[in-house]
Amino acid sequence: MEELEGAAIIISAGEMEAVIRPGPDGIPPGVPVAAMEEMLQMSGVAFGISAEVLQQIHTNGCGTEVTVATGLPPVKGKDAYMRLPEQKIQDHEQAGQVNLRHVTDIWMASKDDEVGEKVKAELGKPGTTVTGNTVEPAPGKDFKLRPGKNTVLSDDGLKVIAAADGQISVDRRLVHINPVFEVNGDLDMSTGNISFNGNIVIHGSVPSGYRLEAEGDIYIHGAVEAAYIKSGGSVYVKYGVNGAGNGTVCADKDVEASFLNEADVTALGSVYIKKEVLHSRVEAGAFFTCTKGAGLVSGGTVSAGTEASMNVLGNRLYTKTDVYCGVSARVSAQKKRYDEQLAENRKKLKQLVLIRNTGAAPAERVAAAMRESAQLIRLAEDRLEALDHESDSGAILVYKTVYPNVTFHAGKYSRTVQSESGGMHVSLRDGELSSDYIRHPVPG
Repeated sequence: MEELEGAAIIISAGEMEAVIRPGPDGIPPGVPVAAMEEMLQMSGVAFGISAEVLQQIHTNGCGTEVTVATGLPPVKGKDAYMRLPEQKIQDHEQAGQVNLRHVTDIWMASKDDEVGEKVKAELGKPGTTVTGNTVEPAPGKDFKLRPGKNTVLSDDGLKVIAAADGQISVDRRLVHINPVFEVNGDLDMSTGNISFNGNIVIHGSVPSGYRLEAEGDIYIHGAVEAAYIKSGGSVYVKYGVNGAGNGTVCADKDVEASFLNEADVTALGSVYIKKEVLHSRVEAGAFFTCTKGAGLVSGGTVSAGTEASMNVLGNRLYTKTDVYCGVSARVSAQKKRYDEQLAENRKKLKQLVLIRNTGAAPAERVAAAMRESAQLIRLAEDRLEALDHESDSGAILVYKTVYPNVTFHAGKYSRTVQSESGGMHVSLRDGELSSDYIRHPVPG
């Protein structure tokens, strides 16, 4: 047709868009829609044609390229994930306890209870190009469901079943059932130091000088003084840690407390503090959060592998305070630790197989040792897989006030604040330490 002379249909490289390119004189108003549809058909465009755009060209004409057809992009499938039992979640919601990390939430299971379920990855939805071709979606990522400590898998391999009574502990994609050791009051001379292969629940406080070590989680319903707390899971302190320079808390997962004062806290997972952190050293593998109440961090150092957030950083006395994000040295140390654990237990498992085959030790004892080694191998493999996704980048968010003598660190870069300012967002961008002001409300 004469009005379309010199015009062309251009299809993008991925065939997700088609544009009409007018000739030197443009496309005048009045060009029939049917003529443009025929031109699109002859160019191979069969899907996603916009009748509205063609009508606008018919009415107004056009002198520049206009998108006349758009493809439907594929939708990536959802990743497989671990789902907690619905009944357990409903029970907690009815009780107003939706935060499963809460210190008062002792989540128990009986033998043969269902304690976890794998939700399969989804395939996603295919897309369609403007030429009518189907674009296959990327499937969701899958993972192999494995039994944790004192759990077994159902026959279909999708559900985790408790093999014993105990406390539920979720570690990424593993669900463990840990035995529980309880102390009805403060630690004192009658209890002494405690080392236990499951979870520990203290219905009181931990005074100075005591040691508390557990392979599972540690729940403390009081406060912690200058004591040593070490957990293979998480540590939950209802009140705070008043360390007087000698209080140490270490956790392979998370740490949660009301406040920290002159404490040394290390968590391979995240650290959640409700009120304030004073003159302490805190290292979190993932997130550090102190945004409830005052949300104050003053003195000492805080580091987080992913993100550190607080309301107020530093104080009016200009106390030196350092905050780090993206701690690659921590990731390297953890990888080395789990690589060594993996190699050691694989070697041990091979030795146990030889012992079993030669009958050099009682079969029942060898079988138990083999199960333990296999469990440690699975744990190390899961932790290494998670660490492989760690990033050397990170962010620091201060929602209200930053005082002078606060230093931000990211990678090899650092910046010291010289004057009081409002909220700030600090991150490493394009190899430089960048900061922006925060103008949105403080999270509740």
